[in-house]
Amino acid sequence: MVLVNKAAEEIPETWSYPEDLVSPVVANQILSLSVMEKLDKKQSLIQPLGLYAPAGTVIDELLPYIHLVSVILIDFPKFRDGRGFTLARNLRQQANFQQDIRARGHLIPDQFPALLKCGFTSFLLPKEHPPEQLLAMLQNNTVEKKQPLLIRLLKK
Repeated sequence: MVLVNKAAEEIPETWSYPEDLVSPVVANQILSLSVMEKLDKKQSLIQPLGLYAPAGTVIDELLPYIHLVSVILIDFPKFRDGRGFTLARNLRQQANFQQDIRARGHLIPDQFPALLKCGFTSFLLPKEHPPEQLLAMLQNNTVEKKQPLLIRLLKK
């Protein structure tokens, strides 16, 4: 997988993911909710930490921990699963989370503009969708395409 920012530029990976968990907890680990709940005060001071939100996670489950984390990883098990969009939007609007919100899983280039609008700032891309596809989607996402359908059709 390739990590890119919201400009579709490849960025270095500095985090380890829940499936790579090492014990004891060290900096730059993205932890599952179950591991985060078990942290004692000393471990919760380790910085930076990240939090993993699998599909179906609701904002209320994350709220007790968002002040401790620098990144929240939201998983997309299927490209048709829109729950991650809602969670990211709620993190930005309701919880005022200003750190990195990262998308991972079955992402397709067509979703990139919507992911950006919902507040995602980084993306772990599957091999079948290289960063160039996202860049092309960004460049093709013009103001004209955002106008009502009737206006776009009349211009043709």
